[in-house]
Amino acid sequence: MMAARAEIVVAFDLYGTLLSTESIARELAGYFGSERADSIAALWRRYQLEYTFRMNSMALYKPFSEITDKSLRHALAEHAVSLSDSDIESLMRAYDSLDTFPDVEPGLKDMASDPSIHAYVFSNGTDAMVGSSVKQSPSLSPYSSVFRDLVTTQEIEAFKPDPKVYRYLAKRVGKTTSRQDMSTIWLVSGNPFDCVGAKAAGMQCCWIDRAGGHHGKGGWTDRLGDLASGGPTLMVQGVDEAIDAIRSLAYLSLQARFSQHCVEEESLETLERRAAANNSGTGYTAPWRPQVHFTAPEYWLNDPNGLFKDEDGLWHMYYQYIDTITPGNDKDWGHATSQDLYTWINQPIAIAHSANGSIWSGSIVIDVNNTSGYFPKQSNGIVAFFTNWTPAEEAQYVAFSYDGGYTFTQYANNPIITLNMHGFRDPKVIWHAKTQKWVMVVSHADEQYIAFYTSSNLLNWTEVSTYSNTAINSVFECPQFLPIPFQHGSFVADAQNDTTNELEYYVLVISLGGGGPSGTSTVKYFPGTFNGTHFAPVDDSTSRVFDFGQDNYATAFYYNLHAPEDPRPVSTSWAVGLSYATTVPTGTEEGWLSAMSVARTHYLANITSQGYDLISQPYDITPMYERQISSEQNLGDGGIVVDYSSIYSGAISFSLLVRSSTLSASNTSVLMEFSSSVSGENVSLSFDVVSSPSTDSGAFGASFEMSRANIVPWTSSQIFPTFSLSNLVPYASEIQGTSGRLETYQVNGIIDRTILEAYLNGGVNAGTMIFFPSEKLDTLSLKISGVGKQGGVDFEAWGLTSGWSGTAADTKRSTALDMKIDL
Repeated sequence: MMAARAEIVVAFDLYGTLLSTESIARELAGYFGSERADSIAALWRRYQLEYTFRMNSMALYKPFSEITDKSLRHALAEHAVSLSDSDIESLMRAYDSLDTFPDVEPGLKDMASDPSIHAYVFSNGTDAMVGSSVKQSPSLSPYSSVFRDLVTTQEIEAFKPDPKVYRYLAKRVGKTTSRQDMSTIWLVSGNPFDCVGAKAAGMQCCWIDRAGGHHGKGGWTDRLGDLASGGPTLMVQGVDEAIDAIRSLAYLSLQARFSQHCVEEESLETLERRAAANNSGTGYTAPWRPQVHFTAPEYWLNDPNGLFKDEDGLWHMYYQYIDTITPGNDKDWGHATSQDLYTWINQPIAIAHSANGSIWSGSIVIDVNNTSGYFPKQSNGIVAFFTNWTPAEEAQYVAFSYDGGYTFTQYANNPIITLNMHGFRDPKVIWHAKTQKWVMVVSHADEQYIAFYTSSNLLNWTEVSTYSNTAINSVFECPQFLPIPFQHGSFVADAQNDTTNELEYYVLVISLGGGGPSGTSTVKYFPGTFNGTHFAPVDDSTSRVFDFGQDNYATAFYYNLHAPEDPRPVSTSWAVGLSYATTVPTGTEEGWLSAMSVARTHYLANITSQGYDLISQPYDITPMYERQISSEQNLGDGGIVVDYSSIYSGAISFSLLVRSSTLSASNTSVLMEFSSSVSGENVSLSFDVVSSPSTDSGAFGASFEMSRANIVPWTSSQIFPTFSLSNLVPYASEIQGTSGRLETYQVNGIIDRTILEAYLNGGVNAGTMIFFPSEKLDTLSLKISGVGKQGGVDFEAWGLTSGWSGTAADTKRSTALDMKIDL
């Protein structure tokens, strides 16, 4: 039995798509003859569009009727002829009685008999102009009831292809402006610029190619799509064909599976089988897919890029994306948005690679004061900086977004910094308030140093200093530089509640190709001060590690979060080790490669003997709580077992506290395992705390281990099974009686199907570890021994809901992937 047809929203451009302006040329012929009239009419239309484009670029608006009048006068002047005001008024009235193209009437009849098509008119014209044209056209007026509404851009005072006019259309047709909703709206237009604009805003577009190519050469020849959003989704020769093509595409549920290849005709049964396969293997429900860690819909993902939080509180994450599981140099900026940093909405590609270069890593700032000069009427202009890779060099480029970060226009005078070399990449830009300058850090990867640049306008940059450390012998990548609050307290339990939030310190974070466990990749941080041009580290130490695991790289920080109410910066990292990033089994088995870490908040504190410790904690995950699966207080020797197989996401948030006292000798051991009830595989965390009856500071000794040794490794590359730390500083310490101390050690974290993140003692240390069990992990156990009389163990765990609930399992990229269908 056939499924009921879903609603299909289709908006039709009016002039040049439904209505032909040939009759205008005929009227002009009465004044100037046919040959000259055709030339004047063509130039009139050209200036009509050009005026709207120029008005958009100047952030000005005049009604389309006035633009039509002035563009006619311009065209007449170009031909050295003139008309009286009354004659011009007569020509303007001709817009009220335009005829439709021959293919329009069959398409309108088809729509009139199909309730699944929700049709709208969508035009640059004014309300009065469009209303008259539709209701008075001899051939269109009989079908005016087909249209649910006549949507014009008059209310928002802008013209196509400004992105906000397409978002305005979405609201008028009852949709949100989320990319998911935008992708369900179709524009039918005969104007190439309109198609490119709609696609850039996230819509689908069916281009009417009546003339065999808009330059008379056949097919789609507009190359702006290569730089912006791609060409049309569909190309047809008339409105009647457009209705058939759109309906067929929607009905066959192909809309989410665009590819760059022609799609052969398939039966509905075949498509249903394919959808079932996607649901079971390659979508967000696939067994190894994390549910509260971000992953791209499919294919390759690496460095987080351009992280920022917009004025509405929406988090934007861009990332390196390649539409294959075999990575190469041709990368795009993928894009996703979130209200809570755990529940993500995939957006279309934000900046796509082209023949001019590949879009490598970078950052974003918000140009609130229009220092660039490119946002005269905006306080939320988005500026993206990225490395443009070509076979010849890596250079720094800039692009502007006027719609909040969904689409970007590259700067005409790129590159902004070029040294005609490779190994020069990953620009991070911040605002330095004291000097009223922008500051950029960029890596000289192979030369192993970081260059500092400053600028007053985001476009012209001057190198002012460099940073290097001779104790590091590794590739420098993905530098991050930002002010960070310093909080006081000898233990995290005290420091985390300090509200002074001094912002005197900066931190330089560098991803290193080596220097991690046994020489693998790692991220290190360097605290210090900054005077606007020169960074002065607090010491020469190279031992401050951002993450003690093997699976954390390319850390990036969200821009502009130093608000008084929440000064702690937020970061996200690429959760994989470089030595095996291309060999994780999800690529061949499930069609995706790599996840991001959960977002972390940070501050500096003097906790360890070295001091200036970067404290890390997962961003508030309580919105993802589904239900509590364990809550235990003051456990002694023994253990507990928790079956969490009923938690659909397979994701758990947990917290473990181990208390130990010097009033009695103890050797406390706590082992936490997450295991499979089918295969017996497990990953584990363990504490060992030794105490003796003494007040001496050496009376305590605490160590920690994180292990994936009981998961079968997926490659012979450098996979390290265990990660250990010793001489831990406790989370809290207090005097007990007259001669003793009670010390508390803590680990909290998140396990999410195939990734485990652990945070020790309030976040003094953080570790990330990935693994791929043959069967899902579904059982949590605690094994406790050696607890002294004054000690004890507290534990709680929450099952988490999936951040991808409601996401189609076969969601695919939209903007970067186009399809031509021959129906």
